[in-house]
Amino acid sequence: MGALRRFQVWGHGLVGGCIASGASTLGVATGWTVAKTAGMDIPTLNFTAIKLLFLWGVFTHACAYLSKSPLPKLSSGDTERFEKNQKRKHVH
Repeated sequence: MGALRRFQVWGHGLVGGCIASGASTLGVATGWTVAKTAGMDIPTLNFTAIKLLFLWGVFTHACAYLSKSPLPKLSSGDTERFEKNQKRKHVH
């Protein structure tokens, strides 16, 4: 896998996880609103509070992802191709 592809896979995981985290945060905000509508005594969320919850969810997930995978994996080389080329050189 080339360096660009490894970076794409790493970035895809980071962005995908942040989107999923933000979406789940919005799910919590929706549940909060439903609970308020059902008569539970909880504070009302305004749009600013929902934005902050969303951004905090994205931030915490990004930090967790980066703690497990701070950079794309380094290339270990294409050993299969190298070995095949070496075998071809020795066979005449």
